[in-house]
Amino acid sequence: MADGDAGPPGFDSPLDDRFVEGARFQEPSARERAEQARDFQRQGKAAARRNRRARGPGRLRKLLPWALLAAAVLLVWFLFGRGGGNTTSAFAEGPNELTAVYAIPSDVNADATVPDAIRHELTVVDDWLESQTADRLRIARTDGVIDVEEVPLTVDAATLVNRADAAGLVRDEFAGRLEPGHEELLVVFVPVEFETQVRCGEGSADGFAVVWMGSCQTTASTSSQWPDPLPATLAHELLHTMGAVEVCAPNYGNNGHVVDNPNDLMYDGPRRAEDDIVLDPGNDDYYDHDDGGCWDVKDHPLWE
Repeated sequence: MADGDAGPPGFDSPLDDRFVEGARFQEPSARERAEQARDFQRQGKAAARRNRRARGPGRLRKLLPWALLAAAVLLVWFLFGRGGGNTTSAFAEGPNELTAVYAIPSDVNADATVPDAIRHELTVVDDWLESQTADRLRIARTDGVIDVEEVPLTVDAATLVNRADAAGLVRDEFAGRLEPGHEELLVVFVPVEFETQVRCGEGSADGFAVVWMGSCQTTASTSSQWPDPLPATLAHELLHTMGAVEVCAPNYGNNGHVVDNPNDLMYDGPRRAEDDIVLDPGNDDYYDHDDGGCWDVKDHPLWE
């Protein structure tokens, strides 16, 4: 074929076929694009509704346990929390008589002078509490004399001084007397001296307290006065067993204590007073307060 000659009639370039094929897909107008967009939106909404209906039962099943848990928490708070009233507290039906015990470790010889010393210490505390509350404790007595039981322990003092759970070991020996609904508030005096630890006494909310005689200068005596170390320790632990101090108290802190006033019997802080001790100064935390949703020690049945 010479240059410039025309090709045979009917000759089609491959590009022509592709052009004609592409021309079948014409660009839609603006109105057509808007209509398509509305159709797509309607279809998307319909699909979303179908998906929500399909997922609904499964989602409810997943949420149901959490909803039940939230309802249970609210019920407990209503019955036992700040809005439940102090009459719902377990302390309101707690022990109603204090029993004093001289508990003697297996490697310690009993001291015949200790029972009278314990009676004196309890009397000092009872007199001080009456000065603060105009009420006295109900203490087990025979013919007007405070009872002091002497109980030999199976655990020895050498074991107790090396155990972080010393109070628990002593408590285990009285477990049969601390069953739910028991009427005794046990105050157990144990002659054990913790030389490397500051452990004066320990009290629990189930009506059990330990006073470590010999630690923190808490040697029982028939001549002690308020607020010497042993009676101050004894009063402090007694108030713990009677329900002081609950977390709802406005000045609560440090695991069952108050942190606002160094002169408070239940104060736990860096500047604890050594004299002029007061039972809940201001009457706002644990005794004779006006918060009906927080336990008031005044309502404990141990008072006469």
